Amino acid sequence: MGIRVPSSVLRSSAGVAIAAIGLASACTLDGAGLALKGEMDASVDGSQTASPDAASSGGMTKADGGASGGADAALDARDAGPDASVDASGDAMADAERDAPATNDASCAPALCKGGTCNAGTCVIACSSSPCTCPAGIPCSVTAPEASGVDVDCTSASSCAVDCSSATSCGAVACGGSSCTVTCGTSSCTAGVTCTAGDCNISCTGASACPGGVTAHGGTSTVTCDGVSSCPEKVRCDGLSCDVHCTGISSCSAGVCCTASTCMPGTAASSCP
Repeated sequence: MGIRVPSSVLRSSAGVAIAAIGLASACTLDGAGLALKGEMDASVDGSQTASPDAASSGGMTKADGGASGGADAALDARDAGPDASVDASGDAMADAERDAPATNDASCAPALCKGGTCNAGTCVIACSSSPCTCPAGIPCSVTAPEASGVDVDCTSASSCAVDCSSATSCGAVACGGSSCTVTCGTSSCTAGVTCTAGDCNISCTGASACPGGVTAHGGTSTVTCDGVSSCPEKVRCDGLSCDVHCTGISSCSAGVCCTASTCMPGTAASSCP
């Protein structure tokens, strides 16, 4: 025969059992919650700690790299500047030296300028003996020393300048080419001056200069007799135009003969022959 348990006892036992189950569940949930909270706190703390450090480290590295790279680039550019300038200057100088013309003008080669020296394309001769002859085909400049009485032949030169300004420095003077300039000093050019150049310019500047006469056959001719008693022999000129100035005292005492196409207004009165 079984033992009968009062219902009040059964209800009390059931309540205790239910309470025990609830407490166990609550403990279990609280443990899980604590564990989850611990993990979350650890995650947050790790993230907050690592992120600033990483950002700071990365930022500093990037900044340091940028600054260092910029400084290096500036130094390299500064170092390269002078080298580039020197290289460019050197190249320019080399080009200029390579392109520079030769010292001797091609129109006056030393081999052609015998007895003289080449200067700016002209054969320069200081006459020391007679006759004094200019080379053919090149510009020529002649100077006769005082009292030398040398004869000057410049008829074959491409152009000519004859300096007989020293007293009694020249005897006969003949010149041709594209242009010819002759200057006769005191008692110089004693045997006459003859010009066949395209442009003749003859000056008898000293006293008694050009006693042997002046004959100009150039395309255009200008003769100036401004020394005292200069050009005592008749001055003769022809060609395209002629201009004779007898401005010295007692100059052109024998007169002028102009047979050129045009006798210029300054020409002294012509009387031929």
